[in-house]
Amino acid sequence: MSARGSGLLADELFLLAHDEVSGKARLHPRVTGIGLGGALLAELVLAGRIDLQPTPEASSGAVVLMDPRPVDDELGSAVLEQIVAVGRPRPGTGWLKHLGQTATRNVGARVAAAGLVTPVRSRLSRREVRWAPVDMSTAAWPATRLRMLLSRQDDLTMPDTTLAGFAIVCGLGQRILWDTQASARLYLDYLVARLPDPLRLLLAQTERSVGDAVMNRPI
Repeated sequence: MSARGSGLLADELFLLAHDEVSGKARLHPRVTGIGLGGALLAELVLAGRIDLQPTPEASSGAVVLMDPRPVDDELGSAVLEQIVAVGRPRPGTGWLKHLGQTATRNVGARVAAAGLVTPVRSRLSRREVRWAPVDMSTAAWPATRLRMLLSRQDDLTMPDTTLAGFAIVCGLGQRILWDTQASARLYLDYLVARLPDPLRLLLAQTERSVGDAVMNRPI
């Protein structure tokens, strides 16, 4: 564990999605859940455990098991076990909806176990949780790192490019592009376009699911 955090993609997206001072959520709960569900799937893609295979629909695809061996993370292994249990390809959008119901709580617990945040329950509602950062600079590091890399147009690792892609499709683009030149967004678009097909397909599915959640949320 580095002083800068766990290094897990979903954990860093969790930090991006919560205020680095107060710990309050920056997004609608359904959007946060979908984004984190997608990030958990992306971790398994990066680990070589699952693949996404395109279907005739432009932004749809199926999650396919490639390797049933557990990963070096309890939450990731638990998600993989669910995919193994299904035993057949299932649309990625279905997994996003399913994982999104518990992803915020589960990823939050993993981030808390890493010593990065502390869950604080509301006095008015025990179901409402604020994830208070243990250290503000550590909580802000994913956004700061991506902003620096994109503004300088440095090389990004595949996980960092994927993380930045999730930030964009979840509506957190301003967190990583604040005070950068317009060329930074163009550079990010270029990098995302060069991601492997499964990750690009997963980002497209997440973007569509987020859009549906925003359009259909209660007023």
